[in-house]
Amino acid sequence: MEDTVDEDPVESDPRLLFFYTYLSKTIKFKVDKWQKMMGNEEFKNIIMSFLDDPSNNVLIIRMTSAGVLMPSLSFPSVGRSKASYFIRKYPEPITPENYQKLLIYGDIAPKPVDELAVLVEEVFLPLLSNPGNHKYWPSVVVTDVKNHVNNLRSIVYKVRGEINGQTLLPMPEGIDRVFKVEESLISSRGEDCDLQLKSAIEGAVIKWAKQVNEVIRQQSSQVFEAGGHPIPVAGVREAREIDRFLKPLKKRIEAIESTDFDEIAKLLPPMLHVLCLTWVHCKYYCSSTKVITILKEICNLLIEQANKYLDPSSIFQGDIDEMIPRLKTVITVLKDFKYALFCSLVKIREDYNSHGGSCHHSDISSNLLGDQPLDSTSAGLSEDLM
Repeated sequence: MEDTVDEDPVESDPRLLFFYTYLSKTIKFKVDKWQKMMGNEEFKNIIMSFLDDPSNNVLIIRMTSAGVLMPSLSFPSVGRSKASYFIRKYPEPITPENYQKLLIYGDIAPKPVDELAVLVEEVFLPLLSNPGNHKYWPSVVVTDVKNHVNNLRSIVYKVRGEINGQTLLPMPEGIDRVFKVEESLISSRGEDCDLQLKSAIEGAVIKWAKQVNEVIRQQSSQVFEAGGHPIPVAGVREAREIDRFLKPLKKRIEAIESTDFDEIAKLLPPMLHVLCLTWVHCKYYCSSTKVITILKEICNLLIEQANKYLDPSSIFQGDIDEMIPRLKTVITVLKDFKYALFCSLVKIREDYNSHGGSCHHSDISSNLLGDQPLDSTSAGLSEDLM
């Protein structure tokens, strides 16, 4: 049976029938969804308030994730589903006689930033950049308006990329004529230079450098500190790169986990060497903060292994002649770990310097042991172990 709207004083209102007809074509719902919304006194009052009260300029009706039609008198701050809007042209009550002349209506996509990007690119930019529209404008106003609309386009482009988990670098104004300018520059042997385009490109490069620097400084833990709830899709590429470097490290750590504590000392230097190589060569782990996090986790693993080896619940109940060697073993292993760590750091720095690079990785030692340099720390450890 074809869906129809029951004939009653409310549903027979031409204004409401217009809403129903339009929404059923755009949002595509069955008649019972509409009836449930109109049967809700609160929702019904919102719709009637928009129609009768000229101070309410906008009506938004959207389908929630639960499949419920929900009206509101303002644009939703967050929306994951398609919605429709009805806007009052003039501050007058909307009556059955004037609703067709008084309403502007349309749809809101689940991703409004994408719509905004199209609106800026296809409407605002051509409209405000067209010389035919600048006929009676002062030159200062023309320049200012063009700068503002191009800045708006760049911001929307950048934000759109961030929402999609990408770093997008906005192009400078006039980039479409760059090849023509290049030909002119070459044919004139550098005399015919488009200074306006040159200035726009230089400004864009400065913004790119700042934008890239912000991305490089980001830490994956920042989204959690800010109260965010990220999903893994945005970091798939990063995860693949990290996985390629951390797989060898995982094997070394698993070997330590499956080995008796009194035999793991020989496994520590290879594991730490792999960690340092990851630190140097993996672009996502070149930050000392991330490496220190892994080091802390490795320290926690050693503490846990030592705890199992000593069995604190029976340490003062067993034979003292048996417990003292175990305590000495734990102390020795932990000292070996500390010494192996700094030996690996020194070796990495020496390798950097031998290839003509400037090693900036000494900040790990600063974070762990204050301002002590690697060499003096390692020497002090050597003396302690002798």
